[in-house]
Amino acid sequence: MTKSSPNKPGHEHWFGLLLASQRFAMMRSNVVILTFATFAGIARAFTCDGDAAEAALAASEEAFRGLRTKGGWTRETGTLKFTHDLNDDADISEYGYPGAMLYARPSFAGGLSPVFRLAPSDALVVVLCTPPETRYFGLSTYVWRRQGSLLPTSRVVSASCGNAPVNSRTIRSGYPSFDRPLVMVSTGDAATFSAVSDAFVAAGVPAESLNLEELPFERVNFGRSLILDRADDLTFSYRVYDANTREYAKQAWKSVMIIRSPRGRTSKPEIAFPAAPPPPSVNLVRSERHLKYIAVALSDEIKRELLAKQFRFSRRGRMIPVDVDRERCLSDPGYSPFRVGGASDVNIQSGCFGETSDCTYAVSSESIDADDPFVVVFVGADHVKLGNAAFSNLAAYHTGGAMRFISAAAVRVAAFADDRMWTRSDDTYVFAHAFASPGRCVVFRNMPDVPCVEVDAVRGDSTFFVSRDYLAPSGSAPDAEQLLPTSVDYYVPA
Repeated sequence: MTKSSPNKPGHEHWFGLLLASQRFAMMRSNVVILTFATFAGIARAFTCDGDAAEAALAASEEAFRGLRTKGGWTRETGTLKFTHDLNDDADISEYGYPGAMLYARPSFAGGLSPVFRLAPSDALVVVLCTPPETRYFGLSTYVWRRQGSLLPTSRVVSASCGNAPVNSRTIRSGYPSFDRPLVMVSTGDAATFSAVSDAFVAAGVPAESLNLEELPFERVNFGRSLILDRADDLTFSYRVYDANTREYAKQAWKSVMIIRSPRGRTSKPEIAFPAAPPPPSVNLVRSERHLKYIAVALSDEIKRELLAKQFRFSRRGRMIPVDVDRERCLSDPGYSPFRVGGASDVNIQSGCFGETSDCTYAVSSESIDADDPFVVVFVGADHVKLGNAAFSNLAAYHTGGAMRFISAAAVRVAAFADDRMWTRSDDTYVFAHAFASPGRCVVFRNMPDVPCVEVDAVRGDSTFFVSRDYLAPSGSAPDAEQLLPTSVDYYVPA
């Protein structure tokens, strides 16, 4: 990770974007002076000791009081809650490995909706403490729905707004940064970020806790009104890998605000952020190319074992990387990058499907009937063991019906596994994993290096598979072109 990241200490990236502006250079100078002055008079600092949620709320309230004294600033308050399987300690399989990700969204208007709109100089501000030590957390704003040119046409986009994610590797206070104060400011206006930062620093929040998510003017349609503006409906997602974080995720953070700028519904930000290009590819920590022949040999070894146990080899496929073009996500109504391979016929109407730029996705090249007996074996490089990803997982999905008729809203996770299961004894940096229909995992009883998870059978349904590899050490997604492709072998009873 280089020191040029927008959220790393020592380089004020949001200022560096616009150094050509004399006005902005003067603003930067004033902010530095104000920051030191306010630190000198701090009576109470925001820390994560004790009741973290109360401390975050107190800091949020004090910061807004300071901002309001400048005149014209208003706010709408909200609550951030985790929403998935918080009280269900039972695993998705019998093998003791729960789903690896927990999700939180803010709600506004009495908790009726996680959707909000921002004018060009408004900001979403989320104040919390980072989780206990874990392998990943990340925060991102999405364009959920984009309005058409004529009322009432609109389409679901579900695409991230920016190319520079704020996560556990890129957070401004540096890695590792767990159980620390975090203020996330998502805005299209550098002047708004400057004003909000000043208010929080004056309220006792460490300057390194202020993190910026740039919402580029070219990528987001700003506006406040549901009637007057053809603005994007936005959502915000906070993802946390669940190791050591189940209790943390049961908290509710009431320290969430949409801060409305005194500039109102102006057509442009005072100081807009340009649309940054996607981060350049970074070489893997360890090359995976040399593992190709080891993986093929392992696949063939497992094949011989299954053939000897009265299974028939059906076909060999692979996991196809999903190549997400984030510009097309927002501009092309027919673009749906996840409709590849085994998911080609799923009617994915949500565009880019909630992708995030710090994760590499892949979809199985084949789909299978969910009510037929099967064994599917995955063999590939263990990206986590190699240091090329923070964690990896595989999931089997039921489509919810005949694929040409159903929408992605019916698709659901049927079974799940992650890299904690891939503990091969031969230390070759490859893994093997199997999904199987009910009662079929017994075939791997004498193959301890091939963990297996059973998938419920559903009549008239189809099953496909998705892999996720989160977070290279650089803070972005691992480069799919450098990762060793995972093979997928399909077997049926002889």
